[in-house]
Amino acid sequence: MAIDREKVTQAAQGYVSRKRYDRAIAEYQKLLTLDPNDARTLLKIGDLQSKLEQHAEAVATYERVAGHYAK
Repeated sequence: MAIDREKVTQAAQGYVSRKRYDRAIAEYQKLLTLDPNDARTLLKIGDLQSKLEQHAEAVATYERVAGHYAK
């Protein structure tokens, strides 16, 4: 089954607006199955991890984004 990028994005944004950051991350992770190198999605995930005080995970995500930009 193909992932509808727009629906997944809307669902993630809905979770963010309700401060359900863990669920929003899960939705954004679905988008990464389509494009694992999507820097914008990775940045959103890093920001949400930071809000959840998952600092080690957020740093790892930000480093992944930095690696993409370094190339």
